[in-house]
Amino acid sequence: MDFKELEQERQKRLAAYKKRGKIGLIVILCGILVAVGGFFLLKVNENFKILIILGLLAVGVGIGIFSSKHGIATKYARDYKKPVVEGLLQKWYDVYSYEERGGLPLAEIYNSGLLTRHADRWHMEDLIEGMYNNVQFRTCDVHLEEEHTYTDSKGNTHTEWITFFRGRWYQFFLNRDMETLIRIKEKKKIKEMITKGLEKVEVESIGFNDKFMAYAADQHKFFYIFSPIVIEKMVELEKMHRGQFMFSLDGNIVNFGINDNRDYLELHLKTPLNEENLKAYESQINMMAAIIKEFKFDSYKFQPQTGTKYVDEKVIHVDEEDMADFMVNKAEEKLENLDNIIEAKLDAIDKSDDPDYAAEEVDRIDEELDGIDKGFDKM
Repeated sequence: MDFKELEQERQKRLAAYKKRGKIGLIVILCGILVAVGGFFLLKVNENFKILIILGLLAVGVGIGIFSSKHGIATKYARDYKKPVVEGLLQKWYDVYSYEERGGLPLAEIYNSGLLTRHADRWHMEDLIEGMYNNVQFRTCDVHLEEEHTYTDSKGNTHTEWITFFRGRWYQFFLNRDMETLIRIKEKKKIKEMITKGLEKVEVESIGFNDKFMAYAADQHKFFYIFSPIVIEKMVELEKMHRGQFMFSLDGNIVNFGINDNRDYLELHLKTPLNEENLKAYESQINMMAAIIKEFKFDSYKFQPQTGTKYVDEKVIHVDEEDMADFMVNKAEEKLENLDNIIEAKLDAIDKSDDPDYAAEEVDRIDEELDGIDKGFDKM
């Protein structure tokens, strides 16, 4: 079934939903009128009290009919949510699975070290598993609650449930064990996370330092993994989501949590399946691909560092240490060449009286620097 057929079915169900609501309201109004009429006619004859009874019964029936329209909306979501989700998943991922009632193991969420409060009650749904650019991922909605019991001034005991996480949780499985531990959490709401044995990290980005608290087992590896570009991507991703944003890397397992008090992938009967709404819905589906691309989890940096590699179109066989040394030497070579090129261009600019020529050369220098930045980011 394609999206046009799904939209046609939605419109049919919406028409039935509205019709059910109208019938319910008409029956309720008729029942009220009959009951009110019976009340006034009681002054003429007590036998008219039957009208009050019938009117109240009609009101009850009308409320039942009106309420039953919500069953149509619920059934629509239950019947067509999976086809919509899987139809969009098919556009983005060659390998995927979807379970509406599935979820992640709670222990794996706690293993991230990003949450320290104990969940006494939890619910998970909309589990998606798949692969993008050879990087495996899992994601689902997570709702975690903590039980609080208290006694009021009269000695009565009350129990309430406090939500401390409600949002979306993402897991990515890198193809390389990074052999380090990193935890990052936004500085608002619940700030607790496990930092024992980790060092606090400050970066050059003021925006990042203002937004996040970051801890790592090894600061050198932190800066190897989080280049300036990736750090800015983290800030941009946080801006896209309200609520609290959190991240961890442990070996080859990456966890992203978005605690924004939101249910994702909800399908509503009153929302048309048009291009605009499907695009918004699809943004939740392609989030895994976006994270993999933006954080470059599919790049060389996160691949096994042994075996056959192609460098400058030549095949070389390396182990991890050899490759690291090779890449450092290549980087130093490029920087030295670039320094010579820029110096020559600056001399030419100084000797030239042509402002257009100077502007063009400055643009070329910017392009060279941008190319080096991108090269370092791929390392």
